[in-house]
Amino acid sequence: MTKTFKTCAIFCITTVWLVLMRIIIGEINLSSNGSDWLFSSLVQVVGMCAIPLLLYKFWVKGDIKTGFGLRVKINPLIYLVAIGIGISLHFLIRSVSVLWQSIAIVMGYTPTNSVGTIYSGPEVFIMGLLCTAVMPAVCEEITYRGLGLQMLSSVKNEKAVIVIMGALFGLGHQFILQTGYAFVAGMVFAYLALKTRSIVPGMIIHFINNALSEISGYCEQQNNAYHVFETGLNELLFRSYGTVILTLAVSAVVTVALLYAAKKLAGKNHENEEAEEGTYFYPNTAQYIDDLFGKSLRAEIKVQPESVAWYEYAFLYAAFTVMTLTTIFSFVWGLMR
Repeated sequence: MTKTFKTCAIFCITTVWLVLMRIIIGEINLSSNGSDWLFSSLVQVVGMCAIPLLLYKFWVKGDIKTGFGLRVKINPLIYLVAIGIGISLHFLIRSVSVLWQSIAIVMGYTPTNSVGTIYSGPEVFIMGLLCTAVMPAVCEEITYRGLGLQMLSSVKNEKAVIVIMGALFGLGHQFILQTGYAFVAGMVFAYLALKTRSIVPGMIIHFINNALSEISGYCEQQNNAYHVFETGLNELLFRSYGTVILTLAVSAVVTVALLYAAKKLAGKNHENEEAEEGTYFYPNTAQYIDDLFGKSLRAEIKVQPESVAWYEYAFLYAAFTVMTLTTIFSFVWGLMR
């Protein structure tokens, strides 16, 4: 079994795990908050972190830090750019979410009238921030970007990789109202991971976006100054479809500009790494022929990456099918309400 086959199988396992957890947790009689926290812990920490990392280490036998893009030694300015992207992306995907939900409603979908999290105390907010922002920022990036780049490492068309990873992230939520904005966010995360060869900037962006949503819900119930400010901002940016589209356009331009800045900052290191890819030295990577004859006789052997057969993606096709069917089911369920 090849590395592509194994990584696709791991991704399929995480997908099926999410479905199973939805079913199992739905049958457990817990409070709304307790159910959400348990679900997040099992899906994120176990399904999207422990399972892929352990299987990659002991089955694929690969280096986790390198394989999943967990390196932190990149240009520090990229982290600052990531903060800016986190803020601009928040408004971009909110705009997409408004338009996407409107389309779903026009098609007959009825959203649920959930009261959401009840913040009975600051400890509930802290747990919400942990389960909604911290866990997804780390664990989803490990699975959808770290493992995703390993699955698609043989695909040389970067645009195709970005679109595929965006689609997997959108459908991976397995909920129709999240599919649209998650697809957009997934492409942003994928682009940044490809250009920086690290998923850490994506973790920062992911955390900022999710944390802002959690803070918004908490401050709304507290009715504090931040909620007053946000209410005014929302009235300005999202009061009509015209302002929503304008907000989408401006935030998209800002996000793209910041992504380009991150690409430029990572460019020099990226080029140096590409120069080393596919290069091996005789007799191995740690020993050179100049040990005997001097550096002038250093021997380099260029190798071409192996091609991947279509059937090695069998488990990826299976995961994609499961995610698509569950997303369609969520839409049909909304039509039936």
